[in-house]
Amino acid sequence: MKNVYLVINEQHTLLEQQELELSKFAIDRHVLTCKVPATGWTLMEMNEIIPIFEKGAIIVFLSPVPFLLKELSKEHDTFVFHNDHRCKKELPNGKIIFTPAKEGWVIV
Repeated sequence: MKNVYLVINEQHTLLEQQELELSKFAIDRHVLTCKVPATGWTLMEMNEIIPIFEKGAIIVFLSPVPFLLKELSKEHDTFVFHNDHRCKKELPNGKIIFTPAKEGWVIV
C-alpha cells in the first residue's frame, strides 16, 4: 500500500478541517510528514530529498497553488521560479521569519 506524504512548512500546522480531509483521503494508509525548513531548501537539497518519496507514493502539498501546477503539468511544459537565497526578518513581536531574497531567482 502506498504511503501518503504531507509536505508542509515546519512553521505551519494543519487546521482542523485540513486534518479531517487528510484522514478521509488517507484511509488505511500511513501519513508521513515531510517538513520543509523555514529557511527553505536549495535546488541541491531538493534533489537529495526526492528519493525519500517511494515510487508511486501519494504526495500532498499544503499550499494554495499545487493543484494548478499538478493539472497544468499534465499537458504543458511547466516551469517554476526558484530561489535558494533567504532573508532573515524579525517581526515587531520578535518572531523570526525567512523570506525569499530579491536576488537569486531562476526558472527551473
